[in-house]
Amino acid sequence: MSRDETHIINSFNEFVYAVVNKPGMYRVNNIEDLGLVIFGYIAGVARSGTISGLNEFMNNFRRFVNEHFDTTVDYDWERLIRFHAGGNVGSLELFKILFDRYIENVEKGQ
Repeated sequence: MSRDETHIINSFNEFVYAVVNKPGMYRVNNIEDLGLVIFGYIAGVARSGTISGLNEFMNNFRRFVNEHFDTTVDYDWERLIRFHAGGNVGSLELFKILFDRYIENVEKGQ
């Protein structure tokens, strides 16, 4: 991964954590809202022409969530988190837990 891609992913992670830690400030009430915010961020970064690393990062997160819940079908991460969460607040909390674990795995090189 190039230095630019690493920088983009780090900036993305900072943004995601900012949203998850203060969802009301970003008008995020549930996992679907968060998914739309993330999609918008990626679309905005796409204008700079350097999103391949970010797309791969989020595709790997989708795989991670599918493996975590031991699914036999490749579901999007928002749907799986919604299914396993206990409501809107629970869906954001579960996302944060899974995203933290995913980041730990990425940092460990797994």
